[in-house]
Amino acid sequence: MKEGRFLHQLCSWIAAAAGMAVLFVILVSNIMWSTVVDKSEVVYFNEAGRSWLVAAALLAVLGALLIHRGENIKEDRLFWVFAAGYLAAGIYLIFSITPEIRSDVQITHCIAADFFYRRFAEFSTGGYMYIYPHQVGLMLYELPFCFFSDSPRVLFFANLAEILVINWHIWQISRILFQDNHRVNLLTIGLSFLFLPQFFFLAFAYNTIPGLTLFVMGWYWLLRWEQRPERWGFSVLGAALLGAAVLLRSNYLIGVAAISLWELTMFFKTGQKGRLAVILAAIAFSVGFSSLSKILVSSITGATLDGGIPSVLWIAMGTDPENVYSGPGWYNDYCLDTYFSVDCNGAIASQLGREKILENLTYFLNNPYDALEFFKNKFASTWCEPTFQSIWCGPLTQLGQEVYTFCTTSLYDMGAVYSAVYRLCKGVLMVLLVSAAGFCLVRRKDFPVYGMPLIFLTGGALFHLMWETKSQYVYPYIFMLIPLSAAGLSDFYTWLSARWRKFRGKEIL
Repeated sequence: MKEGRFLHQLCSWIAAAAGMAVLFVILVSNIMWSTVVDKSEVVYFNEAGRSWLVAAALLAVLGALLIHRGENIKEDRLFWVFAAGYLAAGIYLIFSITPEIRSDVQITHCIAADFFYRRFAEFSTGGYMYIYPHQVGLMLYELPFCFFSDSPRVLFFANLAEILVINWHIWQISRILFQDNHRVNLLTIGLSFLFLPQFFFLAFAYNTIPGLTLFVMGWYWLLRWEQRPERWGFSVLGAALLGAAVLLRSNYLIGVAAISLWELTMFFKTGQKGRLAVILAAIAFSVGFSSLSKILVSSITGATLDGGIPSVLWIAMGTDPENVYSGPGWYNDYCLDTYFSVDCNGAIASQLGREKILENLTYFLNNPYDALEFFKNKFASTWCEPTFQSIWCGPLTQLGQEVYTFCTTSLYDMGAVYSAVYRLCKGVLMVLLVSAAGFCLVRRKDFPVYGMPLIFLTGGALFHLMWETKSQYVYPYIFMLIPLSAAGLSDFYTWLSARWRKFRGKEIL
């Protein structure tokens, strides 16, 4: 028992220290820089400036008013008022832009339609699904929508509905983590809807929103199981949802690892063997769903889906000191070119990737200043773009997509509306980071509360420091901090109110 408590304290200290270090580095980076991704997906670095302070101040005032009047506000009513506004704004946006999509989003959508009509050309050697078999989950997700329409617009509506599901679950997660603290719940609801990058991702018919939906649902049901350990169905459902999130977007393996580490740490404290079963179930569902989906699709198409671009090539690309055109470690054609240069031979491509990684590391060891500049800029380009490319992922007129109104034109052509939204997103991001960092610092002994989001953030930061990176990839890690940010804001307002009452000579209630 003593050994278990020691391991719990040790793991908690390591995870908390690493997580807070990552969080503070992200915060300091955002204080120093803001990045912008232009229409060609080239990253530009700017000083953070002070324009976002106005948005942050307004947000702080709104938060104070919400708390001051909070006793008279019902949580469900506030949620549905925000949801109604989101639905209205979302419908306006969907019908104000073209349903045409581009790049990988368009390719996977067309493959889903082809699969529906039993056309399997992209599954043969050299085809898109042969090269990127991890996209099978996205194709299977889109397949049911083909019964209703071939238009991507139906996926926009699905994203809109799923955003509401995400926000509802993050509210419920906050209720569980903070013992149904009314103030924290109100702030969680407000912050989740004010986090505008998630709203603009509704026009991105990809696995970004669906993947996060499954992930937050999975974590929610695991938390419900912890409240009622006798309800094993909750834990199975949670693990299955996490596995489905990994199937849809493999990056959520980081989330499964974060939850597993958190459960393991809590096992050391409680000795509850069910937590080990949850870890095994989450891993089994993650591996099983991905394997079964490939077997299923292979049996239908007659194609082999156990190949694809080797993972080592993505690390080679993400650490290439010469890969700086769009941004350090951002996507270029290295993986695809290398894979095709050896006629899609995975073994040879893997060897070339390992040699490239060794070459990259040797260069950085011999040139430490270049290494510092590369990874500093890579980190900043990933975490300091406050829209997280959510607007860039929408329709861009220079790429042949259309928008139909003045507001959407100004938004997607980086006009005045874009500038205002950018500053608002920066303000919200800074409030989230400052309040989450303050909460973790003040409540550093409450690791069971903030443990999972912080481990998740740490895993995401380390992963994208070595892997290919884009700012759009990291929005889920920031979003999952919202309950902690809400608790931090609540604690701050409580402290400020107490100081104000004391200053005025009134009794502190």
